[in-house]
Amino acid sequence: CHGAGKDYSKISIMKDRERAVAMGLVYLAKNVCTKCHNPESPTWNRERYTDKKGNKTGFDFDVSWEMIKHYMPKK
Repeated sequence: CHGAGKDYSKISIMKDRERAVAMGLVYLAKNVCTKCHNPESPTWNRERYTDKKGNKTGFDFDVSWEMIKHYMPKK
């Protein structure tokens, strides 16, 4: 989960998958993201994202992942 990334983002921690998870890393999945990114959220903006079909949407996992993905060390 990106909220607590400062606790596990050091490369020395990210190289150790178990340690990174212990420090708060949550592997992204749509069902994890939509716990916060949903219409009930106080910061929800239905115009925020444009999906691959060109439609405006408050959250699009695929679009979001492309914006935030970064190197993930192999176990």
